[in-house]
Amino acid sequence: MNAGYEGGRIRKSRSHDPRARRQRDWQLWVAALFVILVTATGGGSRSDIQSLVFLRPAAVLFLAFALYLCTREQLRSVAIPFAIVSGVAIIAVLQLIPLPPSAWTALPQRETISQIEDLLGITAHWRPLTLDPAGTWNTLFSLAIPLATIALCAMLNPRRQGAMIGLVILAAIASTTFGILQAIGLRFLQFYDIAHYGFPAGLFANKNHQSVMLVWLMTAVSWAATTGFFGRVSPRASVATALGSILVLFPLVVLAGSRAGLALSVPAIIISAWLLSRTSAVRDILKRSRRRSRVTLAIGAGILLVPILAVFAILAFSQRNTALSRVLAADVTADARVQFLPQMRAMAVDFLPFGSGLGSFEAAFGLYEPAATLSSRYLNEAHNDFLQVLIEAGIPGVLLLGFGLVWLVLRVVRLWRTGKKAEINLAIFIAGSIVLWGMASIVDYPLRTPLAAMIVAVLTAQLAASSTRQPFAAPGQERTVSSDAARSSPHLTHKDSTDVS
Repeated sequence: MNAGYEGGRIRKSRSHDPRARRQRDWQLWVAALFVILVTATGGGSRSDIQSLVFLRPAAVLFLAFALYLCTREQLRSVAIPFAIVSGVAIIAVLQLIPLPPSAWTALPQRETISQIEDLLGITAHWRPLTLDPAGTWNTLFSLAIPLATIALCAMLNPRRQGAMIGLVILAAIASTTFGILQAIGLRFLQFYDIAHYGFPAGLFANKNHQSVMLVWLMTAVSWAATTGFFGRVSPRASVATALGSILVLFPLVVLAGSRAGLALSVPAIIISAWLLSRTSAVRDILKRSRRRSRVTLAIGAGILLVPILAVFAILAFSQRNTALSRVLAADVTADARVQFLPQMRAMAVDFLPFGSGLGSFEAAFGLYEPAATLSSRYLNEAHNDFLQVLIEAGIPGVLLLGFGLVWLVLRVVRLWRTGKKAEINLAIFIAGSIVLWGMASIVDYPLRTPLAAMIVAVLTAQLAASSTRQPFAAPGQERTVSSDAARSSPHLTHKDSTDVS
């Protein structure tokens, strides 16, 4: 029989029926199919990517399927993140509602467009608030992926929701594998027409997005080492696996040529070290004699740092264009993200209070781009998602973003205050993950890609669902807990109900 924890006791599960167990199994398989689909087709956010024509309608079907199976309690557990994404969709819909000419021309920065139309003899007509309706529709359709992800997480049994984190970790590993193959010369494995060719971008079109995912994966494998994700291996083997993974991931970050990824590797390694220090294997080392533990930790640090320093030394003198070579040769003032920052700040102020329209940055920037900088190249995004939210969504978007950030902080603090080891580890991991993806969004737009959006949606859904009565069950723990409970009395108090890892 299956069992779960409740109030520090092992309780008999009501879902011991084999039919219910089979239902949970195929629900997990459906979620896995969705993760595979997004991983294979969701590496880019451009509206002209052909794979999105299949992914987005499929995501709507997965969303409808999950909502049909979810109970009210399950939906309530992820109500906040689902409502936030739905709020973005509502803003997009409102921006697409046609307005009368008098109302449209009264909006900020519409005078120039009106003057051009007068010169061309175009009569006034009804039109939506957004300056780029196609871009706003593209943004609206893109929200199907995070909505479906959150709903699928809610659909799963609470003790299996942790498996979704395991699935997105496997998705990140798959992208890493493709990046390795691209790095050794298999360029045909880059599947997007407009992409960073010559760089190991993995399953992404953009090398910067791959780099952020790589540094996130460092923290993910470190968290996995605290949960039993690597299967029935010893705690020391789990830590060794995590350290070995970091040693593989870091050179890929450098080879990807992303300065943001290289900079984010520092906090990622710090978060990873924090998580690994909480594993039983490292705690056992610290409990030994002070001298012996120092020697052991020094050896471990040397094993980790020496290869990383060697990578730096080799690539510093290499002819290959890497993140390190770009840092050494960087001219910050020549970067378009810095060069056009005054114009983007002016856009943020001028388009208040309702913004230029979600997905309209490229069209709106044409009103501000200096004539001296006109060329065949163009700025498709602001490369600062926080600033772009203000430009495109105005005050409503900023309020929604602020509410989401406050909710994240409060949820992490609440999870931390449980005092349970597994929940604290999860709080560190999710908070660290949000910080990494958020910092990357200051200089880029990784969360606009379906794959990255799915990863963050899984983390936020898990954070929201952590308030359920059953404590968090990480990948690999459910089987152990169930087997232990099957051999125990349903009323037997567990020896350490505060430590389920």
